[in-house]
Amino acid sequence: MKTLEKRYRKHWIILWAISLCFFTTPVYAEFRHFNDWTKTEKSLFLTYTAASYIDHRQTRVGLRNGYTEGNKLIYGTNPHRDKSIIINTIIIAGVYTLIGKHEPGQFDTVLLGGNIARWGAVIHNDSIGVSWKVAF
Repeated sequence: MKTLEKRYRKHWIILWAISLCFFTTPVYAEFRHFNDWTKTEKSLFLTYTAASYIDHRQTRVGLRNGYTEGNKLIYGTNPHRDKSIIINTIIIAGVYTLIGKHEPGQFDTVLLGGNIARWGAVIHNDSIGVSWKVAF
C-alpha cells in the first residue's frame, strides 16, 4: 500500500463512523430531514454544498499548478485530495445535522454567513487564476 493510502485510510474510517452517527434515525427522533426543510434552508444548503465542491476542485487544480493552500490552519501546506474531501464532508454533514436539529428558519442566518464565506473563497480563487469552471 502506498504511504498516502496508509496515512488516509484511518480518515476514511473516521468519516464512516461520523456519518453513521449523524445519519442514524434513532439518534434524532425529532430530526427534520431534507424533505421537511423550508425552501430557504434547502436553497442555502445546496448553494453551500455547490460552493464546497467548486472550492475543492479549485484547490486540487491550483495545487497541481503550483499554487499553495491559503487555509493552512485546516488543510496544511500541501493537502492531500482525501483530506479535503473528508474535511468538506464532515463540515457538510455537520451543517445538515444543525439544520435538522433546529426549528425551521432558525439556522438561516448562519447558513447565509457560511455561503458568503465559501463563495468568497471561490471568487478569490477565480481572481488569482484558478477558474470556477474547473469544477465542471
